[in-house]
Amino acid sequence: QIISDVSGVPQQVPAQTIGASYGDAFLAGYATGVIPSLDILDTQWVRLERTIEPDHRVRDLYAELYALYLRLYEDTRAEQHALANLGA
Repeated sequence: QIISDVSGVPQQVPAQTIGASYGDAFLAGYATGVIPSLDILDTQWVRLERTIEPDHRVRDLYAELYALYLRLYEDTRAEQHALANLGA
């Protein structure tokens, strides 16, 4: 839900989430001509279960939080990179 809320873009959720390999197989089939058309994607390949619509009531809150995060990052950038390098 949060991805749709922040981006303002609806998401279509498949009934079954198999993972990236399933998408890779579709793309390989399409690239090689085994799958002749992209039209098959939503008619035979994937069954959509629901659509997540953005909740526009929280968009301003996320925008405010993101602006705060950007200021915090600017103030602590050196420390964050130093911490990240400790684990490298």
